[in-house]
Amino acid sequence: MNTERLQEIIAQNQKQIKDLIEDIDSEYFLIKFHEYYCAKGNTIPNTFHENYLHNLLASLPELVAYYLYSNFNKDGSKDLKKIKVLINAFIKLKSVLPNVDRGKNSDLQNIVRNEDENVRAEGYISQARERIEAIHGPYEDYFESKKGIGPLKILKILDVYIHVCVISGNRPKFEILQTRIPGLTFEAWKALKNLLGVTPWSINKIKTLTDIRYRPLYFLSDDSFLIFCLNSVYDAIFYIFKEQAKLDESFINTHYKENCHSYLMKEVTRCLSKLFPLEVIYTSLHYSDPDKASGHTCELDKGVFYNGFFLGMELKGGDVSDRTKSGSLAKIFALKQINRVKRYLHSKNATFKEEGTGRKIRIDRIRRDTIILLNITLPSFVGITTIFDKTPINKFQDPSNYPISLSIKDFEIITLFSKTPEFFLAYLRYRLSLQTNNTLAKFRGDEIDIFAGFCKNGPYWRDSTDEIQIIGREGVKEIDDYFEKIYLGHNPSPADIQRKFPKQFDKIISQLQACNNCIGNTKTLVALLMASTEAIDRIEQCLLSLPASGQKLKYATIKDAKFAVCIGVKNNLSREELRSLAYLEKYISKVDLIVCIGIENTRVIHTLYIESPWMFSEFLEKKQRVCIR
Repeated sequence: MNTERLQEIIAQNQKQIKDLIEDIDSEYFLIKFHEYYCAKGNTIPNTFHENYLHNLLASLPELVAYYLYSNFNKDGSKDLKKIKVLINAFIKLKSVLPNVDRGKNSDLQNIVRNEDENVRAEGYISQARERIEAIHGPYEDYFESKKGIGPLKILKILDVYIHVCVISGNRPKFEILQTRIPGLTFEAWKALKNLLGVTPWSINKIKTLTDIRYRPLYFLSDDSFLIFCLNSVYDAIFYIFKEQAKLDESFINTHYKENCHSYLMKEVTRCLSKLFPLEVIYTSLHYSDPDKASGHTCELDKGVFYNGFFLGMELKGGDVSDRTKSGSLAKIFALKQINRVKRYLHSKNATFKEEGTGRKIRIDRIRRDTIILLNITLPSFVGITTIFDKTPINKFQDPSNYPISLSIKDFEIITLFSKTPEFFLAYLRYRLSLQTNNTLAKFRGDEIDIFAGFCKNGPYWRDSTDEIQIIGREGVKEIDDYFEKIYLGHNPSPADIQRKFPKQFDKIISQLQACNNCIGNTKTLVALLMASTEAIDRIEQCLLSLPASGQKLKYATIKDAKFAVCIGVKNNLSREELRSLAYLEKYISKVDLIVCIGIENTRVIHTLYIESPWMFSEFLEKKQRVCIR
């Protein structure tokens, strides 16, 4: 549909809406629309659940308020048929508005715009609340002096809304809240209205739909308010006080930015410590600048060095007002810093020194330590970070230059529901493969969709030739339920959403997890956790068909995508014998990676992890021809 036709349809819709509003009781309409909207699953208790984002557009009430409030406090019809017609008119207008400028915008701009249209919530409610408390809470008095009410007082109002008003069926009013919140003054109530409320008076200050977004409390004539999307309220609280901080250069530079970065550093450490021993987690790592003369150093925010895996992390607490600016995004995603670390790691045997303790990490290129680079951000960029491969940012055109970029809320979820360090590492390797192989260009969903899909089904989607996929909600419900219970004051344990393995394969996994204190075992375990369901079934059949032991070596090799698994069984099997077998089977299978498992009497006695580009070998070619398999 061309732009002229779209403009014509929009104009017709707008005229219909304005004509209907003139004839209708706007306040009554808003109450009925709220009932309709809530029936679609966008309020308590379903507002806790992430899947509401994929249903009715979260921004639809904002469009309604934009047109409706200028006609408030006027008598009009309460005819339900007319109300239904008006609701449908708003829905139709909402469906065509985003398409007006789509052809004029870049892919990145359209992605960002779609995110703004559809997504509300910087994480689950408990996560959003904790972030406000940690980042804005320490400055309650400061913000109250500037705005008349502080963020912590607003959080208390929301608590009363959830636990009292929703349950009783009463809309929140000052008289109700005052009895529940000590120290709540009428002045603070008026400040709340001025800060977050849409009223017949504030509508005159509102110039765009974006302004409405950050006023998610819809006030009625009796001074009560409606909430259409609770997640929008938490978003607005964080945004408004962040914008206030930005107005005070002294405050933001001496307090706010430092607190944001400190919060990120503490949160990342807390999340990592769920999986890794504290002695392998490093903070503020200094290294030689690869682009400057000797003596110049750079800093990496976080590092984990665990059994041959090095996780290098840059943390970014900043945000940009215009997310469509590619240069700003490049800065937010720490692409310059990440690529500098990458150059250093690939130029030599790298050494990092921890500030304060002097502890060192040495990355051995010969040993082929596995390197995974991440960028952890305070804000969530739902529509961008999972499609870096089709969204060139600034000069970084090659997807291999991009780190895995995760918001802190997604990082928390992934570490929380990863039962072991090896599973976490397996997911990161899978996630990186999707990005570097241009596979995410065919993806529809967010980071937790990818993670939950991997938990439930393993790397079931890894080929860039696959059809466009919408990741199912398998596994996400369990995550939703966990955070709902957290918000309601319970202390649940994270559900086990990881796929179940067949008996013999699971036995191998359990043995490796019980003895994962060496590089070979850890890397082998990570590789096995990345195996497809089909490959695991074949491995299970091999384990069942191979003898428990024997004097003569018996083995089987299973190829899965771009790596292979070789299982050898023999009494007193030597590591050298297993290594010789591994190199031969790697060559025959024409893979870059092979893991080899030596078994005696159903016990794993050796593991080998061999990763190197496949190359023609005259020696192995001859050995292959004479080998009786």
